[in-house]
Amino acid sequence: MDAPQDVQNFSYLHAEHNSWSHREPLTLHHLEGLNADVICLQEVNRVESISRAFKSTHSLLYAPKMECGSSFSLPQGCAMLVKRSRLEVCTVETLYFTTTGLEDAPLSNQNAILTLLRDKTCGRYFVVACTHLKSGRKPENELLREAQVRQLVAALRSLRVRGEMRNGTPGSLVPSFLMGDLNTYPGDKPYYSLLATWGGSLHSAYNPLLRSGLTIQEYSAGEPAFTTWKFRGGGGTAAGGGISEKKATEDYIFMEEGCGMERRAVLRLPRVEDIGQLGLPSVSFPSDHVILGLHCAWSV
Repeated sequence: MDAPQDVQNFSYLHAEHNSWSHREPLTLHHLEGLNADVICLQEVNRVESISRAFKSTHSLLYAPKMECGSSFSLPQGCAMLVKRSRLEVCTVETLYFTTTGLEDAPLSNQNAILTLLRDKTCGRYFVVACTHLKSGRKPENELLREAQVRQLVAALRSLRVRGEMRNGTPGSLVPSFLMGDLNTYPGDKPYYSLLATWGGSLHSAYNPLLRSGLTIQEYSAGEPAFTTWKFRGGGGTAAGGGISEKKATEDYIFMEEGCGMERRAVLRLPRVEDIGQLGLPSVSFPSDHVILGLHCAWSV
C-alpha cells in the first residue's frame, strides 16, 4: 500500500500529498495504531521503512513481483507482518501464479504469500494468505484472475493439511484467512469462483449476510459500498481529457467460519464524509485503498 501514485493519473492528487515524506508517517501511523497480530500489504516498495518501523515487534515477509511496472520506480510486491510475541511462523511459501493454472504455463506477475502460523497462547494453528491479483477489466484479465483464485485455493488447502498434520490429527480444525486486493468486484467471476470452490464455510468479514440459503450473487450484495475511490484522467491522460471515477469494492478479508475461529468485529471503514469529495489518496489517507481490519478469536 506504499507504492507511489502517478500524480498525472490521479486528477485531484496534489504533489505534496503524493510525496513519501507526507505519506510515510500517515501510513505508519495507521498501521501501528491497529496493534494487529498479522498485517497484509500490497504494492509495497518501501520495504526498508516498513521493516524499520516494525523490527522490534513483527517479522516481515516480502514477495516482490517478478517485473516492475512502468508506473513504479522501485520493485513492489506483497508483504506480511507477523507479531512475534503472539505468533510463531511455521511455514512460509511464495506462490507465483501461472497464466492458466497449469504447472508448465508461463508465470504471471502476480503472487501470494502463504503462511502457517501457530498461536503461542494456545498452540493452535491457522493459515493466512496475502495476495494482489491481476488488475484490469478486460475479459482476458477476468479469466486470469479466476485462474489465480483457483491456484490460491489449492495452495491454501495444501498448507492447511500440513497444519492438520502438525496437530497430529488429520482433519482437525485449522482455519484459513485470505486477505488482499483481488481486483474483482462482488459477484464477478473470480469472486464467485473463490466462494464456490471453497464451499460454504468461507465468509467475507465485511459482509453481514449469512451465506446459508443465499446464492453467491445474493450474498455478494452485502459487501461494502467501496474499498477504493479515485478520480483518474484529466490533463490529457484520459480519452478526450475527461475524468473518470472509480468507486468500488475490490479488497477483501475472507475467513473460514465453523473451523475453530469466530469473527468478533471489523474495523470501521471511512465514509465519504471522512474522505472528502476528491477521493483517495488525500491529505489524511495515504493510499487509494482503505484499510480493512478483522478481530477474531478462537472458539471455546
